[in-house]
Amino acid sequence: MEKREVKKDKKGFKIFLIIFGIAIVVVFKTGYKGEFVSKVGSLFKIKKTFETVETIPMNFENEEANVYGNIIIKKDGGKLLAYDLNGSKKWEKNINVDEGLVFLGNKFIYLCSKGTGQIELLNNNGEIAQTIESNPQIANITEKNEDLVLLFKDEGQENIVIMNNNNEILGKNSVKGARIFSIAINNSKTKYVVSTLSHKDDEISNYLHIYKMDGKEIENIDFGKNLILYTEFITDDIIVVFTDEEVYCIKDGKTLWTKEMEKGKDIYIDEENKEIYLLNDKNIKVISDTGEVEREISLSQDYKRILPFDKGFLLYGDEHVAVLEEDKEIIKYKNEEKIEEIIVKEPYIILFDFDKINIMNIKTKL
Repeated sequence: MEKREVKKDKKGFKIFLIIFGIAIVVVFKTGYKGEFVSKVGSLFKIKKTFETVETIPMNFENEEANVYGNIIIKKDGGKLLAYDLNGSKKWEKNINVDEGLVFLGNKFIYLCSKGTGQIELLNNNGEIAQTIESNPQIANITEKNEDLVLLFKDEGQENIVIMNNNNEILGKNSVKGARIFSIAINNSKTKYVVSTLSHKDDEISNYLHIYKMDGKEIENIDFGKNLILYTEFITDDIIVVFTDEEVYCIKDGKTLWTKEMEKGKDIYIDEENKEIYLLNDKNIKVISDTGEVEREISLSQDYKRILPFDKGFLLYGDEHVAVLEEDKEIIKYKNEEKIEEIIVKEPYIILFDFDKINIMNIKTKL
């Protein structure tokens, strides 16, 4: 009798495995993979942690870096250094910092000659992808989606040139007696905004200038002493303005709503869901495009940056890192050194501290 019961139990277990296997196939084919994995994770207490897969010794003090494809590019004094995600050095390029400027964009590395104004666009292999003839007085280059914004400094004024990816000029403008702080372009490329900072007779003034692409000024809004840190269009006509004290939502030069900041650290705009995430001390406020606070998310640490990551966000501060999913910190990590910067290159998280680069991913374990 005992032997028959053992055989019966084994047969039942095999049937269970077959049914379980069929369920997995059906779930993965019908698009419920994430929910299924989450339920199984809860059942078997699956945990996720950060795992360092590669470490590259490198001094990061007062330097810049970015990631292009699977290549990490870092400015190192008079050199550009390139490493792959396995830590192997791929190439290096000498640059004369006295005769040129280097800007690490999201798509290209920009080398600008102070003598001729020529701009070389390097790819992640260190090769010249294209060149742009420009002005020797170039001071900065930024990428805005598919467009390029060039900033030039002349005596008493700063000049803006907006170019598309075919190097055609879309718009240009000049600002006198003030410093340009931020620029944003709407998706249809019909408008752009420029925030400026000026200082006269011990008085600080901050302005938001709204222009048509042809350079005609639509509105000029005085923000007084509120320093404008960030501007972005959430629609073709609605602008979010992030200052050191408040967040504003503006349309046609009129303020739709404002929210006071509680020691605001960073902002992320979810254009698809029309939500604004405000990172404060140990909490995130999620605000709708109509100005309603939809919810508040409590955090275990003070973080200074919020970055989109996987199905949620990556948060990091001076030492602590966390992954936020469904408004919960599902992974927490403390770095041994002060964190200088983190760049997300899914599935990798590239963490820069004082003397090394840690290439990390997420490990799942029971």
